Amino acid sequence: MSDGAAAPINRGKIMTNVFAGVLKCYYCEQAMSYAPYYSRPTKKPRLLCTNIYCKKSASIMFELIESDVLNQIKMYYEHLSSEPIKQQKKKSASDEMKKRRLDKLERDLVEIEEQLNEQFDLLERKAYTLDIFMQRQDTTLARKDSLLSELAQIQNELLIKQTIKRKQSQVVPLVKNVMLNYDTAATIIEKNDLLKSIIDKIYYKKEPSIKKRGTGEYTIEIM
Repeated sequence: MSDGAAAPINRGKIMTNVFAGVLKCYYCEQAMSYAPYYSRPTKKPRLLCTNIYCKKSASIMFELIESDVLNQIKMYYEHLSSEPIKQQKKKSASDEMKKRRLDKLERDLVEIEEQLNEQFDLLERKAYTLDIFMQRQDTTLARKDSLLSELAQIQNELLIKQTIKRKQSQVVPLVKNVMLNYDTAATIIEKNDLLKSIIDKIYYKKEPSIKKRGTGEYTIEIM
């Protein structure tokens, strides 16, 4: 799901598809269009691929996809907002351990630099032969490289966690807004804007071998 960027739409036309600019055919990545039965209003509208050359995609009833998308949005919200307290504490404790390890690594690196300087001093005072100096340098530099590698790894792990946490804190209110306002939105455009506030694309896939039009097994992938 997206962080909230919405693709532009042509406001000069009357929108009839809440998934405009969002729902794509899995096979050809073309838009899925909304197809009502104007001459038979009792028949339920379908969604179908706009690519006339796409022979793989099968149509599906609009209400099935809409219900499925809203259900997945609800599950996504519950996943983001209902992380167990124990798990949160466990993650927090893990982060604290990593931060303490970072402090230790930084202190060790300071000591390494002091050791390197001392080795040069001992060489200059001829307390070390060149061979001994080179051996000590190799050992100390290898230790320094190991510490720097571990330091960079931990910093990267903490940065990734911070980024994920920040994005979650930004996304949760947007998802909640969609859940609260989608059903009561007055227009198709309003519903479309709500979906685009949290969704980049939805890929729809239904095997053409499934002959039952409008229903049958299908999958959607929300991005």
